[in-house]
Amino acid sequence: MSLTPREKLLIMYRESNRAERLKIASKLGFTGKPESKLRSLRRLLKTELTQTQKFNVTSYFKPYVTQENFEESWEGETPPFTLDGNFVISSYGIGIFLDQSSQSWEVRELYITPKYSQGSQTSNNIRTVFTIFQETIDELFINPKGAYEVYGISFDKRGFQPLLREASNELNEEFQVPGGITQPIGAFLRPTSIRIVDKKPKPFTNARQFPKRKRKERENYINRAYGQLTKEGGRLNEFKTLD
Repeated sequence: MSLTPREKLLIMYRESNRAERLKIASKLGFTGKPESKLRSLRRLLKTELTQTQKFNVTSYFKPYVTQENFEESWEGETPPFTLDGNFVISSYGIGIFLDQSSQSWEVRELYITPKYSQGSQTSNNIRTVFTIFQETIDELFINPKGAYEVYGISFDKRGFQPLLREASNELNEEFQVPGGITQPIGAFLRPTSIRIVDKKPKPFTNARQFPKRKRKERENYINRAYGQLTKEGGRLNEFKTLD
C-alpha cells in the first residue's frame, strides 16, 4: 500500500532538522521569515481524522521488537492530528511464537488490535490511542494467547528480515516469512466504527488532502523528494519499504 503525500511529508518533517525543514517549507511555496515558514509547514501537516478515514502510522514504531525491548515499540511521537470520534490502531505483520502443543518455534501472521468493544480500549485523544496500542503489545508478550512464549514481532517490512535473522542466531533455527500474507502490512490509525453499505463493510479512505491551492505542485514535490530521500544512500532509506 503506497503512502499518501501527507504520510510522506510527515515522515520527512519528523526526520529532519531545522535547516532541512526550512528547505521543505520553501519547496512547498512558503515564504517569509524562517519561523513564519515553519509555522505554515506545521499548519499544512495538521488535520482532523473523521470516522471514515485512516492513516498509516507504521513509522511511529520500531521496525521490530523482541522480549528485550517490546515495551519500547512506540517511539513516543504522534501525528499532529485531532480525532473526530473514537479511534484505535490496528496492525498486521508477523510474530515468532513458541507453540504450546509442539513446543517448537514458528513464524505466524499476526493481527494486533485492542479490544475496542471495551470502552477503556479506545479514545478520541491521539496520544491515548497510541498508549493503548503499546499496552496491547505489552500484553501480547506478557500473556500470549495460543502460544507458550513470544520471541518477537514486526508489522513493518523493514523489520521482517532483521527479526528473523536475530531469532535464527539466538535459537539456532531457520525462519522464513510465512506464505499467504495478503493484507497491507503496517500499523493503521482507524475509527472503531465500520460503515456498512449494502451489507458490506465500506473501506476507510485516506486522510483529507491538502488544500486545493497549490495541491498538485506540492504533492508532486513531496513524491519526488521522498523518492530521492528513500533511495539507496538517501538519509531516509530505512523508510523506503513503507511506500
